[in-house]
Amino acid sequence: MLTLVLIGIALIAAILSAGLYYAFSGPVMRGFAAGTPETAVAVMRAINSRIMTPLFAFVFFGPSIFALLGALAAWREGRSDAASCACAASVIHALGAIAVTMTVHLPLNTALERGTGAATDLWRAYAPRWTAWNHLRSIALLLAAALLVAALHLALPAP
Repeated sequence: MLTLVLIGIALIAAILSAGLYYAFSGPVMRGFAAGTPETAVAVMRAINSRIMTPLFAFVFFGPSIFALLGALAAWREGRSDAASCACAASVIHALGAIAVTMTVHLPLNTALERGTGAATDLWRAYAPRWTAWNHLRSIALLLAAALLVAALHLALPAP
């Protein structure tokens, strides 16, 4: 039962995270592009300064943490296939979302925050790279979520 709960929590976090990244990759960044660079820079700065909340921490770190805990619980219960899927989901999330955020998105966000000069230049230096790497985060989260669905299926008790 613990395995199902942990993997289920990981799946919820992964789905929320994938949805957040998708929203930014698509409608949010396209919405910024429809406005002025001044507005885009100001709003992205505001988002970046306010996104750190307990719910965001769950969405950001939860898939890796809970998938790994679920993998350990599944392994302990002798469900090695479920453990493998959950472990793979944890690794994919850690590399595809957390590592990409730390190495690409945070430096870009810092540069945008500290940047001076024309908003057009700031946004041109920021948006294309940020969005391209965000697509990767979205794909990684979808793959992690699919693996967690498989892990849940494999962790179900035999009928």
